[in-house]
Amino acid sequence: MNKYEEIRESEKHLLYTNKEIYNKIINYISTYKLQEDELIDIKMDILSIALNAQQRGESLSEVIENDPKRFCERIVAESKKKSTATKIKDTILNILLAIDIFIIIGILLNAIIDINNITVFTLGHLVFIIINTIVFKLLLYYLKKRSLDKDNNINKLGLLGLLLVILSAVLFVTFYNIKLFKPTMFQLIIIIVVTLIPQLISEVNRKLNRIER
Repeated sequence: MNKYEEIRESEKHLLYTNKEIYNKIINYISTYKLQEDELIDIKMDILSIALNAQQRGESLSEVIENDPKRFCERIVAESKKKSTATKIKDTILNILLAIDIFIIIGILLNAIIDINNITVFTLGHLVFIIINTIVFKLLLYYLKKRSLDKDNNINKLGLLGLLLVILSAVLFVTFYNIKLFKPTMFQLIIIIVVTLIPQLISEVNRKLNRIER
């Protein structure tokens, strides 16, 4: 049994209240720049703490003294952060993914607006996709970072996100006539294939590492 299977099996034995706290802790810790193997080891440590507490008739919140943030920060401080090489690799993969997302969303938008110019990319496309990507990333990060807070102001955040999405739609229409480039569909397919290859290789390596662990 590898570490991933061990974690899944251990999670099944958590009581509901402990599992709820455990999930919030993991969400919070995942906002830190840790390597995957470090995050896995942290999960195993926290699961061990929670299961041992259950055997003693205690809850996970009691063990961490009802201060999950300090508990998380202490654990992260004891873990090694991502290496420079890993950060560079992740950045490159994120850029390649962003290119694919830009092309695919651009084609979908054109299919709705003007099917005859499906491969035309404008400044409006660029602004629309950048704003919505940032909104999505910030919402996800905020939800994870505030997962340990009782009041995370999700309604206000959702309203702000909605306003930014509406703004991106207005800017899309405003800058739609400013064309950036118009590649052929064949060229777009080549770009997508070339940018997907490193991402697929990285994912395969990640899967193989999981099996080895």
